[in-house]
Amino acid sequence: MPLISNLELTLIIPKSIEAALFIMNIYLINKKNKQTAWKDRSQFHKSLLIGMFAWVLYITLDMVIYTCAGLSMDETTPMGIYQGYDFNYQSLFWVNILRDIAFGASTVMNWNFLIAAFALRYDEERVKAVFTNNAIVIILMGAITIIISAGDIIQILISSIGIDVSGIFNGFAGFSIALNVIIYLISALMLYLTLKDIAIEDPSKDFKKRITFFMWGIIFLGIGHIYWVILGVITLISPMILVLPTLFYYILGHLFWIISPVFIFYGFGKVKKTSITVEEN
Repeated sequence: MPLISNLELTLIIPKSIEAALFIMNIYLINKKNKQTAWKDRSQFHKSLLIGMFAWVLYITLDMVIYTCAGLSMDETTPMGIYQGYDFNYQSLFWVNILRDIAFGASTVMNWNFLIAAFALRYDEERVKAVFTNNAIVIILMGAITIIISAGDIIQILISSIGIDVSGIFNGFAGFSIALNVIIYLISALMLYLTLKDIAIEDPSKDFKKRITFFMWGIIFLGIGHIYWVILGVITLISPMILVLPTLFYYILGHLFWIISPVFIFYGFGKVKKTSITVEEN
């Protein structure tokens, strides 16, 4: 019988909630602009949708990766650690390929949320000059995405108590996550600065509320990544500190990522459209 982690089967529930909330946001935000051709939509709108779609791809692949990693193994597989692109165990080989794709999708989301934050602060022409029409920046973002994607490896630990699937937490993986967190922080900072500068025609200050919610949505994604780094370090250095069941710590980490799309929903999925202008710097 294939080895499947009961913990990972349970975590399908919060991961599915994350995916469902982001899919709902994609549907609602796209619905508001469905009469406008994709090429004619604002860069903010396009980047927001692409970013959320990329995260849905990431979390969906994450469910497959951690649940299916041990399908090529059974009770007769010797106890020990198996990691990387080991073709002797095809499920492990393929989930590491999927992990590369998933991490790439996560980084694509980060870039697009950064562009969306930039688009709210500046005009479309500046967005094109800095990002979408800038070959050097596009190549740089692509190179960083590839490097980050290649830095995370899935490993399987088979012991007397069962199977444990995890990412290898090393210096390179830590660098990759740290870089993602930096992108989140830059996006959140840009949104904060926008809040101070925007000129709003709507007297209800509705647009300011929307940016605030979007900012917190990005912040909670970043908090989630920081949390997993801290948890990884503690598990590696001093696991005895973690006195509660493992499931508790994993659910808590995914809770941050569940809160994120809720903030985005209240920012751009729920409220009515308003007339806005953004000051150019």
